[in-house]
Amino acid sequence: MGNRLSEDGGEMKKEDISCLRWTRASALGAVGRSVEVRQWMTPSPVTIGSSASLGEAIRLLVKHNVRELPVVERGKLIGIVTDRDIRQVSPSYPLFRDEEEIRAHLDSMKVSCAMSLDPIVVEPTDDMIEAASMMIRYRIGSLPVVHEKRVVGIVSVTDVMKLFLDQNKQAVYSKSGRA
Repeated sequence: MGNRLSEDGGEMKKEDISCLRWTRASALGAVGRSVEVRQWMTPSPVTIGSSASLGEAIRLLVKHNVRELPVVERGKLIGIVTDRDIRQVSPSYPLFRDEEEIRAHLDSMKVSCAMSLDPIVVEPTDDMIEAASMMIRYRIGSLPVVHEKRVVGIVSVTDVMKLFLDQNKQAVYSKSGRA
């Protein structure tokens, strides 16, 4: 770790950050196993087909309060479409007169126009640290979890943050003596 300054201006010591446990060693369980993606992923995510309309994709995103939809054809993952992808191809007011016209246009456009093909994926048994590293490296908000070419879940930045918070709560509470 590089030298960092503590609040009082001095160098930060290891004991100053002992409650922050987001390291490979801290992702190891009591028996020395890493935290697997399957433990933190959202199982059976909402999916969509490539021939569905962007309007339908938007409705699913809103209804299920998610930011991404794996795109599946014949049971196999072929891509992913995100709220950002849809915003990038969505028409705006200068081109269309009103919301109804925009909605009609989105209903005429297909998911295949906005989706990313061949998304980066993880397996259920992959390590959460590796999944988080991939999200940072590729600047993406989620990874479809695939087993035998079938989508079995999705792991998102939110799931990574939940793990981080869970680990740090445990560290803080055990250090302070609280349950």
